[in-house]
Amino acid sequence: MPSVKTWRQSTNISDDLTYMSDFVVNRDHHPDGQHQMITELQFNLPLPVTKDPLKNFTQLSYLTQVNQAMTYKTVSDHCRYYSPVDMINPNTSQG
Repeated sequence: MPSVKTWRQSTNISDDLTYMSDFVVNRDHHPDGQHQMITELQFNLPLPVTKDPLKNFTQLSYLTQVNQAMTYKTVSDHCRYYSPVDMINPNTSQG
């Protein structure tokens, strides 16, 4: 999910900036994506427990970005570990 700063470029209505608002769900291009992101977050990170809806949304947006970064790192490490050595240039470590 994008940051709240990015969301604010599309709306200034505070009620729109909740995780399951019609506004946010309408911009989700993956069917049931909001639920899937929450489920994945629950496996990897603690969910926010604030009573302030905007703070909760801000923290959830941030946590989805952290989770995505963790996923990319895992995939990158996996690809690096299993790539053939002859594909890596020993002078630059690129491959």
